[in-house]
Amino acid sequence: MHASPAPTTPEDQAWLQRPGENDRWYQRFSQYLAAGASRSIRGVYNAERRNERSKPVPASWTAAAKMFDWQRRAAAYDAWRRAEVFAAGNASDLERVKKLDTLIEKLHGKAMAELEKLDVDADFSAETTAKVVGQLLAAVDVMAKHTGGYASQPGGKGGKALSVSVSAGAGEDEEQRLRVVFYMPDVDGDVAVAGSSQQIDGVE
Repeated sequence: MHASPAPTTPEDQAWLQRPGENDRWYQRFSQYLAAGASRSIRGVYNAERRNERSKPVPASWTAAAKMFDWQRRAAAYDAWRRAEVFAAGNASDLERVKKLDTLIEKLHGKAMAELEKLDVDADFSAETTAKVVGQLLAAVDVMAKHTGGYASQPGGKGGKALSVSVSAGAGEDEEQRLRVVFYMPDVDGDVAVAGSSQQIDGVE
C-alpha cells in the first residue's frame, strides 16, 4: 500500500471568483464546475434556460467562458479535488489508480477502433466489440468508485439505464446486434454499489 499524498491548498485557487467576474457569470461558472466530468458550457446554458431541447450556446457565453478561463479553472479544481480525495482515503492506493487510468486510455482506443468498423465492415464481431466496450465501462466504473468521480445525477430518465443499440451484418440470415447498456448511479462516499466487485484485467 502506497502512502497517500497530503492534501494541498493551492495558492492560486483559480476556481474562486475573479476580479471583474460579476455574480451572474460566477454563478454560471460554478454550475459548470459542479457538473464534473460531464460539464459543458452548452449544458449550463440549457439548464439555466430550462430548455427541453438542447440549443446552441450564444456567442456571449462562449466569449465569457474564454475570458474567464473556465476550462483551465475547472481543470485546476479537478486536480485539487483529486488530491483531497486521495488524502481522505477514498483512493488510498495511488498506484492502482494510475494503472486504472492507463488501462482506461488503452481500452478507450481499442473500443473506438472496434466501433469505427461498424459502418464499413459487415463481418465485424459483435461479441468482441461488446467485450471491449464492457471492459472499458467496467474500468471507468472502478475508477469512479476510487476517486469519487461519478456525477451526482442518474444517467437515464428516472435513473434507468442508458442504452445504445447498433445493427450490423445486413444481408445475413440473422442480424447481428450489439447492445450496450450502462448506468451512472449516485455514489456516496463508501456506499457499495451492486456489481462493484468486478475484476479488471491488468489491475491488481
